[in-house]
Amino acid sequence: DYTNNMLYNHEREATPSFDDQGKSLQNIDTILDNFKNEILQEVRQEVTQTLRKDASQNGK
Repeated sequence: DYTNNMLYNHEREATPSFDDQGKSLQNIDTILDNFKNEILQEVRQEVTQTLRKDASQNGK
């Protein structure tokens, strides 16, 4: 899409359209959401491992 916009705007100043900016923001949101999910998964694993370790040490 960006290339098409560049070709379409070749006589005018080539600037990304609003749609391209919106897609970029969506990409950033997706990246941040994926990062958040990865961090949450790691934290859950650490907490679960710690709880299991504590439980086994306490004879439960």
